[in-house]
Amino acid sequence: MASHETLIPSWPVPKDDLPLGILFRSLEAPEEEFCPNKPQPYPRDEVIFAPIPQFSSQLGLSGANKGTLQITKALSTYLKKDVNEKLGVEAVRAANYTLKNSGDKFEKLCEDTDVRKWLEKRIAKNHKVYMLVGKQTLTNSHFSHEKDSSSEGSSKLQAPVGDIVTKAAGIPVDVTQEALDVTAEGKFTEERHATSDYHVRGEMIWSIKYRSVTFDWWTKKTLENAKLGKSTIWVPKKKGRGAVDEADDILEAVLLEEEETFVSVKA
Repeated sequence: MASHETLIPSWPVPKDDLPLGILFRSLEAPEEEFCPNKPQPYPRDEVIFAPIPQFSSQLGLSGANKGTLQITKALSTYLKKDVNEKLGVEAVRAANYTLKNSGDKFEKLCEDTDVRKWLEKRIAKNHKVYMLVGKQTLTNSHFSHEKDSSSEGSSKLQAPVGDIVTKAAGIPVDVTQEALDVTAEGKFTEERHATSDYHVRGEMIWSIKYRSVTFDWWTKKTLENAKLGKSTIWVPKKKGRGAVDEADDILEAVLLEEEETFVSVKA
């Protein structure tokens, strides 16, 4: 099963605030825009749990990144390409939670009338919909950040030679300023080095995995008999966006099988 992966914005989310299997509409704020009809917490045998004790990762442009989770790749997106930055990450534990058989669980969700209503509202507003199928966490994490930057500039000084001679000798001099102005130019480079250090307590989500949900429209004539009776197919109250023909009156929610891709989400 393939899925997408994305970095949650710069503030972390407590692990239990985003249960596996929920439907949500915003990659930028999945903890705020999800379907209120959440599935019951799945038992341990329905979730693949992969812990890594004493997680440590050093991220930077000058050397190879060290880390065994995609969270390393996620965190590295905060490093700007045009600035020499280093990000050190340490945690008591890193963990990867992956939901088993998410396709079957999606079909189970679609049996709920309220879930169908929520999906229909998303269609009416042309919202995208996703299903949370995995999350990656850090427990009691420590971050250290270093950044070197430089900027170039120039300066220009122009003064009448009369002023210069007068101030140097202490006597007045009669000169033609327009003809004898003196100009001095120069360039400079300003170097900066900044460091920061902070801790995050508890088990927090730093990246998630999701699968996209799309919608197909059918007529009773074009709908395959094999699909009849599936929980992901129903007749909505209103025809939403995506309906091609006036006769399209049957909606099918489809959980996509997609190639795994990393997506960076900036705060």
